[in-house]
Amino acid sequence: MTQNVFLDIGIIIIAATLVVLLAKRFKQPLIPAYIFAGLIIGPGFIWLANTAFIANIFHFAPGIEIIANHELIRTLSEVGIALLLFIVGLEINLKSFKEVGKVTTYGALINIFMLLGFGFIISLVFGFRGVEAVYLGFIFVFSSTMVLIKALSDRKEIDSLHGKIIIGFLLVEDLVAIIALLVLTTIKEFSLVSFTMSILLAIVVISILIFLSNIILPKVFKFVASSKDILFLSALGTCFLFSLIFHSIGFSIVIGSFVAGILLGNLPYNYEIIGRIRSLRDFFATLFFVSLGMQLDLAGTVRLLPFFIAAFVVISFVKPFLSMSIVGAFGYRKYTAFKVGTSLSQISEFSLILISQGLLLGFVSKSVFSVVVLLAIVTITMTSYVIRNQSSLYRKLKHELNFLEFTDHLHKTHHHYNRPSGDVVLSGCDRMGRSILNKIMHDGTQPLVIDYNPKIIHKLREQNIPAMYGDVTNEDVLEHINFKKVKIVINTIRNVDSSLSLIREVKSINPKIMIIDCANKVSEALMLYSEGADYVILPNFLSGDYITYLLGEKNLKKLTKKRQAHIKELHKHKKHFLEDVHIDEEHHIPHD
Repeated sequence: MTQNVFLDIGIIIIAATLVVLLAKRFKQPLIPAYIFAGLIIGPGFIWLANTAFIANIFHFAPGIEIIANHELIRTLSEVGIALLLFIVGLEINLKSFKEVGKVTTYGALINIFMLLGFGFIISLVFGFRGVEAVYLGFIFVFSSTMVLIKALSDRKEIDSLHGKIIIGFLLVEDLVAIIALLVLTTIKEFSLVSFTMSILLAIVVISILIFLSNIILPKVFKFVASSKDILFLSALGTCFLFSLIFHSIGFSIVIGSFVAGILLGNLPYNYEIIGRIRSLRDFFATLFFVSLGMQLDLAGTVRLLPFFIAAFVVISFVKPFLSMSIVGAFGYRKYTAFKVGTSLSQISEFSLILISQGLLLGFVSKSVFSVVVLLAIVTITMTSYVIRNQSSLYRKLKHELNFLEFTDHLHKTHHHYNRPSGDVVLSGCDRMGRSILNKIMHDGTQPLVIDYNPKIIHKLREQNIPAMYGDVTNEDVLEHINFKKVKIVINTIRNVDSSLSLIREVKSINPKIMIIDCANKVSEALMLYSEGADYVILPNFLSGDYITYLLGEKNLKKLTKKRQAHIKELHKHKKHFLEDVHIDEEHHIPHD
């Protein structure tokens, strides 16, 4: 309908906004809403415009489309993927992946080869042959980095054990995807020599970039750090520079942006950069999900409907079952295995990129491409709902998942302790939980700490503080705590679903127990109060109340002493716990 790219983007954003408002009104996840917006302005509009009644009223020409610049929109959505991986690189501390190194390398590779075999055999069964069957086989392998990183980030689970395993799986899958792209897109003139040379070239380029970056990047960003605008522009320039370099040697731009993110993630400015780029990433990510819906061609999928159903069953049920089993085989408990498996039950943006290349090269048909797009839409939408309801699904299926703990050598972070005799259980010992723990111990109480971060648990155990790995709503944890003798439960994890579940479970065991919980919003706090919470902490309200208290005339005179005490307390935190930001001399840390 229009050839103006500004108007095209405007239509996409307006449609996405309207559908997202409806989704928010009915408390639905946002990713399916973006895809549905794409369906409306893409195939939905085309179908409506081609009906005789509408066409006669508005005099629409045959084949009219509301969005004309499809290729540009797809390109912009690829920028969204690149920016997402750039931010992932900024947030990742590769050293923290040592504890999950085996499962995220060997386990991920086993998962990939088994899924590739499943996909290839199913493709052959449904009549696909040769290179086309290989392309379709790879579709089953990859999970969506875009969807899962966004979900983990929104739920603040990037640093959790299952979050690290998921990211590790995604990194290995993305590496295999790049190799698959390199092989399949050059298959007409492919040779082992050319393939080996390409891999060696990539290794050499990455090594040179890392070497130069360690020398140049710290000096450049130290120079520009005084200006937030220049810092933002320099970070974005680095991202695009690395993307261009990798593109020039035949690799995807998203790998270049990911490498750039990892290198900048070692600098003390990474969180400032993330904050500045996140809105830009969200804008391009919206374009990606809307464009996904716009690409659907239902007419091309009818003939291949049996293959679609078989592929959907494998991706949505066989794939998560296989992933769960592999994680369980490496010694992780069923709760972690379940979270990993159910999160990986979709196909990836790399699957779409791969199948698009196959379409351009003539290896796959337009109808096959349409089926893969439909698979992406359906599985990504389904995953959004599954991740949202993982806790409730786990509670319903937990007894059927006992087979996942078939090994006698469970992961060391999962070892349980005897039932504690203490009066206080503290769930979550990062940020707010640290101050609460110090106060409790200062008063002479030895609480039991429960946390889902293995590194925090390790630190606490080094200090001889009773600590248990896990989620306080997990029955494996609950059954090892004697809540009949516990007087107070303090939960600092701001997840309303988990909090509601905890209150119901604990109050059913001990109605007299006192529960102090946390919430993000007023509406959530009221829900927790109605369920039986004794007190709900709203951090923003609490901060405001404390500042008001400090501004009182008597306390204002004591502000210097309070400052010194606060600095001393912060240094104690830094010494005994993990910091959630990078700290070095650039921050000029004061000392008391």
